[in-house]
Amino acid sequence: MNWIKQNWVKIGLVLLILVVSVSIKGFTNTRPELALIGDATSQPSQTKIVDKECANAISVQDQYLENEKLSEKFTFEEYKIGNIFTTTPADLDINSNLFAREFRTMLRRGLEEGVNFAGHYSIVSVGMTGWGDNYWIIDRSNGKAYTFPYIGYGLDFRKDSNLIILDSKSVITQAFEEIKPYGGVCYPHGIGAQGIMYTDLRPFYFLWDNNNLKLLGPTEIKPPINKFWVEYFRNTTEK
Repeated sequence: MNWIKQNWVKIGLVLLILVVSVSIKGFTNTRPELALIGDATSQPSQTKIVDKECANAISVQDQYLENEKLSEKFTFEEYKIGNIFTTTPADLDINSNLFAREFRTMLRRGLEEGVNFAGHYSIVSVGMTGWGDNYWIIDRSNGKAYTFPYIGYGLDFRKDSNLIILDSKSVITQAFEEIKPYGGVCYPHGIGAQGIMYTDLRPFYFLWDNNNLKLLGPTEIKPPINKFWVEYFRNTTEK
């Protein structure tokens, strides 16, 4: 008893430190990926900055997704198409697109899966280290290839609809789950050469009409342009 009286200040400090530690742990566990960000750098002061900025970015993203109602308006059922291609799909027309010629082997491999979009199209992804996934929309009635000009984590589309969703809510959730084992979502990982952060992902809705891509929404922010279509050949030429 005398020992407690003599050391009550030290005991109080220890209890206070334990309470603070538990509180901080509880905060990071609300979004488990935050607990991984501390490993992003060996310098404690920088780690604190990264943690704070990441937590703010996640909070902003969460709020946006919670308030986003476009997913209720722009649905695959709302943009159904009537006819599904039943004849033999055309092969890739490598002369229809400079990138189609360059990546013809990988594109043709992807075309083996058949029509998967808007009745008579195939959406094919070619992933490249440092560039992320790059998408082509290929008309299987004539083989002409069109590049999807935006970058993100993934596309949602259907065989019987001409709606394309870039980074739907479910895709963003999947992105967070898949990146957690690699050190968090804010640092040092990004998507593609342009380094789009996972916390910057937002859903965008497009209509594919007459071989043209139309942005349905949102209109107050712009979808991230895929610089691959501009930079790839420039970089290979410079080398």
